[in-house]
Amino acid sequence: MTYVPVESWSWSRRHWWGVVALIFIVQLALIFWLGETSPIRPRPAAPAFTLRLAGDAATELLTLRDPTLFVLPRPEGHPAPAALKESPPVVPPFAWPESLRPPLSAAGQLGATFQRLAATSNSIPLFPQVKPNPPTPPPQKF
Repeated sequence: MTYVPVESWSWSRRHWWGVVALIFIVQLALIFWLGETSPIRPRPAAPAFTLRLAGDAATELLTLRDPTLFVLPRPEGHPAPAALKESPPVVPPFAWPESLRPPLSAAGQLGATFQRLAATSNSIPLFPQVKPNPPTPPPQKF
């Protein structure tokens, strides 16, 4: 038996462009075949909102629904006669309770308590003095 090498077969550019053109034509044919061909018809207009003026029969209903008519003066008189008889609320004046009042002291005694505390306490200073480390000796040669 003899060994025959199999050559690799590749398409030329002409074959590739032919396949691309064939796929494009098939897609266009599907679009036209499955697409809708009926003419575009305008939709009928939806009913629009209309404005009606209320007649004399609806005035009582409108008066009950409008909150401003209860506040504004009416031809019949004042809207609320009880509002005229109303008195303002009585508010008592503010007075500090005795337990919350600060004690009255002379201006010269304001720092006396702190001075007594500082004189009698042995406390550590807030910022201790920082001393630098001694210089390191140079390395010795052997």
